Amino acid sequence: MSEPESAWSQFSSWIDRAGSRVDVLPVEPRRGEPVARTLGVSPRSSLWAMSTNVGALTIDDGWVRVLGGGTLGQRVDLAEWNGLSDASMFAKSEGFFVVGFDVMGGVFALDGGAFGGPQANGRVFYFAPDSLAWEPMEMGYTPWLEWLLLDPERVDAWFQSQRWAGWREEVRPLSLDTAISAYPFAWSKEGKDPSRVSRSAVPAKSVIATHFRFARELESATLPGPRLIAR
Repeated sequence: MSEPESAWSQFSSWIDRAGSRVDVLPVEPRRGEPVARTLGVSPRSSLWAMSTNVGALTIDDGWVRVLGGGTLGQRVDLAEWNGLSDASMFAKSEGFFVVGFDVMGGVFALDGGAFGGPQANGRVFYFAPDSLAWEPMEMGYTPWLEWLLLDPERVDAWFQSQRWAGWREEVRPLSLDTAISAYPFAWSKEGKDPSRVSRSAVPAKSVIATHFRFARELESATLPGPRLIAR
């Protein structure tokens, strides 16, 4: 068995074991491999395996969205979210690579030198809506996927402060490119209790852009992060 086949075989077994916690959105025909080639990754890499076999993964009724090669009718894929396509959602960034996001506008990215220095290269960092900061996860891409798919207790603990009673019923119907805008904001004193905020479904890129705008205004003007391009 070749290395790319082996990588996908491992991911596929994790998906099977995750059962109903994960939904696999099929990759759009004739799209997955061009996305992988645009990324410039090796056919032996985990990102190639995801791009060519999966449009996207949604985990925990859609709370987490893992980017793949793109699914029919929705412009959400690894190339687009990293400024590598003609209709990119974000401008090309230096020093990090977005691999997923969540329904509240949190972003998962691989460090390429922007976050933790050389020792953190290839590790996953999470931009948290409730802290407006990049938080290290102390794991690479493949262990991150394994964590999301096979460790529901730790995943639930990671997101516990952001979830409210009945969140599954509210999140489940949302499309891949839709997220939840909460007010008061999760980073504010008034927004720390998710059961006491108002919520509305809006485009995911708008939620994420708002988080980063406030992060740069309140915390650091140079905070690494996606920069929305004009459409």
